[in-house]
Amino acid sequence: QIGQDGTGTVNGYFIGPNVNYQWINLSGVNLAGADLTGANLRYVNFSGSDLSGAAFTSTDLHGVNFAEANLNDATFTSATLYEGGDQYGNFNKANLSGTNFTNARFIDGMSLSDADLTDANLSGTEFFFSDFTGANFTGANLSGTSMPNATLSGIISGSITGNPKALPED
Repeated sequence: QIGQDGTGTVNGYFIGPNVNYQWINLSGVNLAGADLTGANLRYVNFSGSDLSGAAFTSTDLHGVNFAEANLNDATFTSATLYEGGDQYGNFNKANLSGTNFTNARFIDGMSLSDADLTDANLSGTEFFFSDFTGANFTGANLSGTSMPNATLSGIISGSITGNPKALPED
């Protein structure tokens, strides 16, 4: 289990800052409040896990699987998450400021309500049927971003750069 300091052992793996794990399975586990700052977590499977309140600051999340994961109130400041491939999950109220989502692909109703996407790099990212209600896009790079059928009501925007590839028609 994860302790007050954000560290612990789960499925035999030490969880804490600066860990280096690739291609491991952490699906369906409780990692609420985990501190994974500065970690290298390439291709880790977090599907169905509770990652609420977890810290992924400056973490390499290349190719991770967050399918059906709970990421409420998680922090992804300056994290790198790209080429994720067919992922979806709950990023409600997540701090995603400065996060690099380049070429990630999210499907099946990704929820990013009230998420902070300030200065995030969303270039080439595809969000299918995603909910961005109340999200903050200030300073985000939307070059080539595709958001067909997304819900964008109440978003905060300003100083957005780049031309999106597709936005909802309404």
